[in-house]
Order: sequence, then structure tokens, then C-alpha cells
Amino acid sequence: MQVFNPLTLAETFNLRDPLESWERRNEHGKLLRKATPLESHAGWTPAKGRPDPVATLLASDAGRQEDLLSLRHGRMAASPFSFLRGAAAVMAWDLSHTPNIGLPVVIAGDAHVNNFGLYGTAEGDVVIDINDFDEVTGGPWQWDLKRLTASVNVLGRENGLSRKERRVAVMLCAAGYRSNIQRVQSMGVLDL
Repeated sequence: MQVFNPLTLAETFNLRDPLESWERRNEHGKLLRKATPLESHAGWTPAKGRPDPVATLLASDAGRQEDLLSLRHGRMAASPFSFLRGAAAVMAWDLSHTPNIGLPVVIAGDAHVNNFGLYGTAEGDVVIDINDFDEVTGGPWQWDLKRLTASVNVLGRENGLSRKERRVAVMLCAAGYRSNIQRVQSMGVLDL
């Protein structure tokens, strides 16, 4: 398993460099998937040496406005989904110790259902897209997808969906992600 270091992203990703064709990237991705098959993402076990989640959360409070921390912690304690929303640092550590195919990209870093919203385009279309960028970082695309699908599951549980209904919702979320990746794979950066 490759552990991703976001500090190397600036060395490997430059928007001024011409990109390989999507067909070539697609073939490269298939080769990488052989080394990290889809099945390797099916389960999760805490990594050895996992830091205490509460200590991780408290460390993530550094630099935040002291007088708002009790409000933040109170909101996080309100529900499992609220906790997930505020615990990006905990999940980031966990995800950094999971399989990935080793393609660093710019990720949202805090992909969950409440960080998406509607936008009007210059062409007059309405699209749904990410609307919260305060955790943007470099990392494997799988991290965003795993956090997003986890949020669908947690929110579904919170809203009384059965295990079967939550599975369907998670699978539809992943299918939508895949469909949109296929839709935009040949688009240029400015078209995106």
C-alpha cells in the first residue's frame, strides 16, 4: 500500500503542463487498478498506531477562534452525521492508511453531502457541485469518494433508512461519481 504525501503534489501536478489524453490516462488507470484491485477497498480496519480520534480533533482546533470551539464541539456532538462533518482530520488520517492507486489529484478533502450545492452556469444551466473548499488538498481521488459515500450511509442511518436502502443510496452515489468522471474525462481544465 502506498501512503500518499500531499506535499509532493506540487512537484507532480502543474496546470501549465499539457495533459496526457484521457485515453492514455484511462489505460494507465487500468494498469494501476490491477495493483490495487477494487476489492481492496471493500473493508476497513484501523491501522496500527492510530492516534486517539479525540486527540486528533483537539489538535485540529489549533488556529480556530477559541470562543467558538465550544459551539463547534456542541454541534459535532448533536448527531453522527454532524460528527462526521466536523471530523475531517480523523477520517483523513484513517484514509491515508487505506489502499489507493497512487494518482495524486486535487481533492475536496471534506467531501460529504452537505458540502454540495446548486450553481447557475454562464450558459444558463443549473449544476450541483462542491461548495466548500476549506479542506482542499492533494491526495488520491478515492479519499473524496470514500468520505462522500460514508456521509451518504451515515446520513441515511440518521434518517431511518434500512441497511438495504443505505446500500442502494451509497451505490447510486458511487455510480453518479463514476458517471460524471466519465463525462468530464475528455474536457479541458477551463471547460470543467
